[in-house]
Amino acid sequence: METISNSVLTVGVSEHGAELQSIQKNGKEYLWQGDTRFWGRRSPVLFPIVGRVWEDTYRYAGNSYRMGQHGFARDMDFKVTYKGEDGIVYWLESTPETLGKYPFPFRLMIGYLLEGNRITVKWRVENLGQLDMYFQIGAHPAFNFPGFDASVDERGFFAFDSKEELRYIVPVEKGCVSPELHTLERDVDGLMKIDTHTFDCDTYIFQDAQLKKVTLLDRKKQPHISLEFDTPLVALWSPAKAHPDCPFVCIEPWYGRCDAVGFDGELHPRYSGGQGPPTFHEKRPHLHPAENAGLRGQGSAVLAVPERKGLCGRHPADSHRHGVLHGAQEHIEEEGRCDGRNTPHQAA
Repeated sequence: METISNSVLTVGVSEHGAELQSIQKNGKEYLWQGDTRFWGRRSPVLFPIVGRVWEDTYRYAGNSYRMGQHGFARDMDFKVTYKGEDGIVYWLESTPETLGKYPFPFRLMIGYLLEGNRITVKWRVENLGQLDMYFQIGAHPAFNFPGFDASVDERGFFAFDSKEELRYIVPVEKGCVSPELHTLERDVDGLMKIDTHTFDCDTYIFQDAQLKKVTLLDRKKQPHISLEFDTPLVALWSPAKAHPDCPFVCIEPWYGRCDAVGFDGELHPRYSGGQGPPTFHEKRPHLHPAENAGLRGQGSAVLAVPERKGLCGRHPADSHRHGVLHGAQEHIEEEGRCDGRNTPHQAA
């Protein structure tokens, strides 16, 4: 495992899957540390698919290919192409084995860069072949519930940036979704309560760019960590149905999602709105070669753990940003209640 740090944060990243292993500030761990009794992973990158394809099989150019849930990148060893005191970049290229599952030569680069109390996570996908390349990519970070107590049913709350009615779909069979839309229930503060039964539906999948920010709050409605993103989808997941004492939850920004139940069409870059295939993104042949210190990303994310009060604040967007993760302290400013209706600015 490689470690990067600055005066605020210490972050560990594994070459296996280029996966975050630890995010600490003042000795406090924000990232779930993995336990196979619940879920052995911590923050896998999902590529070249997100979720499942129906019957673990997809079709392209008249051929059928087998692909497991969330693709294969999370289970491969990346190489370090750049490391500094406060940043690191990993890369992965296609192999004969990956080409048997996914017939597109590619290079995937993932970078973690520290800036004050923030971690910027950047992705870059390159098409190394001569044909158009279709792919999905997503994040799957798991965060510890703040003040977790297995003896009580309540876990905390989610706050959202949108005041509008939120609608979601859920997986119903073999990890694939039904087109049926559900309306999210929220309390008088606009919050989604999290308890031992919240995830009886397994996963909440919000489509059509309904959300740009999700904040995890503790049981007293004080913010703990937030994720900002510009992806078309975001999912919320915890294995609490099988494990009511599960101590973590995932906030997952996605470019693309799983198949609808029974889908047997071809792989191509269209968005189904829940009726047909998942979203796929298209890469034209041959992008620019990778550069060691640069990552002109397909997308990125930022984790921030403020040193003082003023939480849930929005940070300036990187032009290639995929999402923004914010850590929070124990209290918030009086005028900045993070309740889904009002989002305070971060203190300097």
